[in-house]
Amino acid sequence: MKKLAGLIRRIPPYARTPILVTLVTQLMCYYSPMIFGVSPTHVLSSALDESIPVIPAFIYIYVPAFFFWIANYCYIYCFSVDFARRLLTADLMCKIVCALCFVLYPCTLVQPDPESLHGIGAWLLKLIYHLDQPTNLLPSMHCYISVLIALPLMWKKDTRTPLWYRVFSAVLALAICLSTLFTKQHVAADVYTGALMAVAAWLISRVVWGFIDRRRGAKRQTNA
Repeated sequence: MKKLAGLIRRIPPYARTPILVTLVTQLMCYYSPMIFGVSPTHVLSSALDESIPVIPAFIYIYVPAFFFWIANYCYIYCFSVDFARRLLTADLMCKIVCALCFVLYPCTLVQPDPESLHGIGAWLLKLIYHLDQPTNLLPSMHCYISVLIALPLMWKKDTRTPLWYRVFSAVLALAICLSTLFTKQHVAADVYTGALMAVAAWLISRVVWGFIDRRRGAKRQTNA
């Protein structure tokens, strides 16, 4: 507990609110269909999805994604107020879209028979199938979050992040997206909509906050 308290104290005060808001809205978004009593009805599986095999070992990428999210959210929020507000804005835009889609266009999919799963990771994938029902699919939160928290590290003005970690985050984000397909937790439509939404939200957030910052700068010069 002392170590945890020490880590929390090291988080800049301005970053604590975005971290808390991200956590709370994550839970609200995920449970929104349950709150509204929505039953998934739409199936978006395609011929491409049918051709993708189940590879249980990818569950070892799918599950640890949660730790990657926590680490990168906290890491980026602690960069500066500028990075924190841009990432939080983009994240909230994505969550609003996800919640609306989960409630207004609830999707599901047909997962493989757990008894047919064998090999490395099969036991964990069976457990995930039991605990995590195939709902909240379009767009994929796994994909949007993984892409969104890798994008700021690719920004040309980010000089504090080592190149190896930038590459690692980008590669891991891609691997997580693929893991959703090879574990049959999502279909292709969920993946590309989630990834594209993350890119669009980050770009919009940058444009909006860039405009606000320019207006503020011009106002300060006028007042001076």
